[in-house]
Amino acid sequence: MRKSAITVLILVSATMLVASGWQEPLLKSRDLPFKYHKSVFQTDPLREQDPPPNYSFIPNGNGQSTTYLYDSYYDYMPFSYNGYNVRLQPEFSLPYGYAAGGIYVSYHCSETSSVGTDRRAFNSYINSDGTLFGSSATNHYDVIREGFTSVDIDPVTGDPFFVWHSVIETDGSWDNSMTYDMFHMTGATGFWKLPWIMMDNPEVSEGLTGNSDDEFNWPIVMVGGSPLDGHRRIHVYANNDHTNDGGNGNYNSLYAYADFNDNDLLMESEFEWTYKTFPYMDHLHYDDIARVNKDMIVKDNLVAFFGNFGDTLFVMSSSDYGENFIWYKEEWKYAVENPFQEDGVTYEFYNEDGITPAELFFVLSNDGSHFNGTFTANDTKLVWMCGVNLNTAENIGQDLYMAAFFYPKIFSFDYSTETFDFYDMDIQGADPADDQPAIPWDLDEDGEV
Repeated sequence: MRKSAITVLILVSATMLVASGWQEPLLKSRDLPFKYHKSVFQTDPLREQDPPPNYSFIPNGNGQSTTYLYDSYYDYMPFSYNGYNVRLQPEFSLPYGYAAGGIYVSYHCSETSSVGTDRRAFNSYINSDGTLFGSSATNHYDVIREGFTSVDIDPVTGDPFFVWHSVIETDGSWDNSMTYDMFHMTGATGFWKLPWIMMDNPEVSEGLTGNSDDEFNWPIVMVGGSPLDGHRRIHVYANNDHTNDGGNGNYNSLYAYADFNDNDLLMESEFEWTYKTFPYMDHLHYDDIARVNKDMIVKDNLVAFFGNFGDTLFVMSSSDYGENFIWYKEEWKYAVENPFQEDGVTYEFYNEDGITPAELFFVLSNDGSHFNGTFTANDTKLVWMCGVNLNTAENIGQDLYMAAFFYPKIFSFDYSTETFDFYDMDIQGADPADDQPAIPWDLDEDGEV
């Protein structure tokens, strides 16, 4: 199969966004007071900079370097915060053996300038030779503000499952809808199941959380193995859009799974779902403890949620197809010595009083939390990328962070040792794989600025 680069053409930037339905930043950025003549962080304008890397797009079957999908007045978030919006079919669609190997893409866009209400969930299908078969609205019925899509592929039939949220019912609540394309019927796209609400807010969760006003949105869909012969299991989770009594959105989750086979798809089944929430996540949200930053990964019988809350990394893992989970947690917070400037007397960081030297820490970030994960090392490790922040204790206490000191790290969880580890990406010290984060002013890690 030839590869193709995929782009969504943005024509006009949206000038006004409706706040509802968006994940809100938890922290506020603080400007750094670089007020000293010789800061250890100032860049010499004559310093030789690294050249940008060479890059190119791989031409598709038509000799094009990109594939045009659709016009949009909308300029933000082509899909969702987590999950995936580009998925590759298996080479063949079973049980009939049709050639497949195409790419399904999910995204949201607005065909008009009324982006406050006219946002729609869209899909595109690109054939295995890189040719766009078509792009269209996933749902052709009147709704309000569809969006934040996710897609996954049945590994047997090659049929895609799409999820998104929108306002459909007269009660004005946000609900999560699903549909799927029965590709395996004919070996071609275009035979879509009529969309249905698979997470009806707040009715579906009220009996689980005891709250009547929760709305679980931003759905993520993944497909894995099933304990039933000849079946697969589809998994969906969504995060709580409702703030707690403290006024914070800490994102506990509603999780659902259902088993299906080829015949269920032909019969356009809406499946029999099992719904659950997770008591510890509920505690973090309703008791206003900390925001839960996470995503899900599914492979065969393995299902895992992973991420962080507060100063804690976590993995919540199931080896029985999502029916039971085990929590693994570890604190991640590193004290960093406040460096002196060249005079050997003046510290680089002070508290707001300008007198007290600041305490510095590397901490997990609430605003670098949109990530994906993968199993590695024969499924014995779970790996994901996350943002961390170098910050002062005073800033942390005021829900502020320093945007100039924001770094990506690769985190991992080893199932065999039940331990967490990390790898420095940018910046990197002398040993990116050691047990200390790279310090911006000591990249050779000799202890000197």
